[in-house]
Amino acid sequence: MNQSISRRISYLNIFFTICIVCYHCGSPAIGPSRLNLLLNDVFDGFCAVAMSYFFTVTGFLLFNNLSSRTYARKIKSRIRTLLMPYLCWEILFTIVLTAAGVASYSPQRWIRTVFLFDMWPPDGALWYVYAVFIMALPSLVLLSFLKKRSVAFKSILILYPVLYLVHLRYFTGEAGELAYGYFGNIISYIPSYLTGAFFGSLNHEESQHYLKKLLLPIALMSVVGFDRPNIFGWCATRLIPLLLLYGAPLFQAEVDGPLPLQNLTFLMYAIHLPFQFLFKTQLSAFAEIASFHPAAYNLFYRLLTIVSVIIISKIIHSLMSKVCPPALRLLTGGR
Repeated sequence: MNQSISRRISYLNIFFTICIVCYHCGSPAIGPSRLNLLLNDVFDGFCAVAMSYFFTVTGFLLFNNLSSRTYARKIKSRIRTLLMPYLCWEILFTIVLTAAGVASYSPQRWIRTVFLFDMWPPDGALWYVYAVFIMALPSLVLLSFLKKRSVAFKSILILYPVLYLVHLRYFTGEAGELAYGYFGNIISYIPSYLTGAFFGSLNHEESQHYLKKLLLPIALMSVVGFDRPNIFGWCATRLIPLLLLYGAPLFQAEVDGPLPLQNLTFLMYAIHLPFQFLFKTQLSAFAEIASFHPAAYNLFYRLLTIVSVIIISKIIHSLMSKVCPPALRLLTGGR
């Protein structure tokens, strides 16, 4: 992986984490308006690109330099950076949400939600972290397929419309016996994961070759999908993050040192949903008083949530880095 991609990942992580926090704020409760509905569509769109990005970059980083010799080390690293933080946050917020009376869990229900994909886990946003950890386990098998470059590339592209149709059946409630838990969410982002895995397994010359093959299709799908957000928009959304990894602009701040929020993104991602469960009423009341229009409330509530999550994440990071660095590494996977 060259240095420019590494720099892009650092600030794209920040931007798309903020997009996820904004999306999970949900639609405002105080009356709709045309502008407000447009804002909701914008946040929904950014969320879809954000999740596509996280699946893309996860596959990209896992398959970068992956081989039979590095497989054990990579999986060990994923246990430390994905599985252990996931379990710690799920245990922590099970206790917090149960104590607050927001939720209750029997042992069977907890196992189903945390390990079996049956329902959203207590810290719901971290479903993605556990999903990509499980997807990493058979990576050596997938790598042997990705080495058949041309066949793998064409197969992944064919999977885009196929998985769109499967996702559509989940979305419309027509999946029947195939429907299980939140598998529909995972299936919808598998194309991004496979695309990231494919490009992560390539050397520089190969990546440029296959990237050129994607530029025109992505451009066409983006143009058509903007007007008709069906299969074209769905596929473009899951391919755009790849272009960002290779072509997003670089900033001088990245050269001078780490970005201000670079070390907080995992904490922000982990705490934002439980924070909203616990304080949504207070945040909503404050945002409604300070707003004069549904759209203004919409924006202000999301901004208020983001600022609060950043401040709390910064406090947690600062305190734990001084008091108990090993616990901080455990909760963030060493990020």
